[in-house]
Amino acid sequence: MRTPTATVVDGYLERRGRHLKSWRRRFFVFEDGMLLHKKRDGPGAKVLHEDRVFDVLYWSGRPHGLCLKLRGDRIVYLTARSEEDAARWHDAIESYLNEQRCVEDLRRALCRGRLPSIRECE
Repeated sequence: MRTPTATVVDGYLERRGRHLKSWRRRFFVFEDGMLLHKKRDGPGAKVLHEDRVFDVLYWSGRPHGLCLKLRGDRIVYLTARSEEDAARWHDAIESYLNEQRCVEDLRRALCRGRLPSIRECE
């Protein structure tokens, strides 16, 4: 069985605040299903928050918007600088999530004693 590859994407995005609905520019990193953000990039920059991502959608509330579902049904709204940048983030996260779903489906099938077809994992 193929080992899932690490999906890494990083860069500056704007994040909507949880309580005050203001937008703040933060440096984000998505790797192995985890999203973390810092005030800035670089060595020594403190991680402000880290959480697991469970879903990603395009969000029409702002140009180049993304909506991420995190652990505990928490929702985070982000905006990218361009449509291409939003697509890069969306596609990287969606690709990771789809790969994880396939791995989980395979595990379930193996536990039931039935191997899925290749088509079922695509």
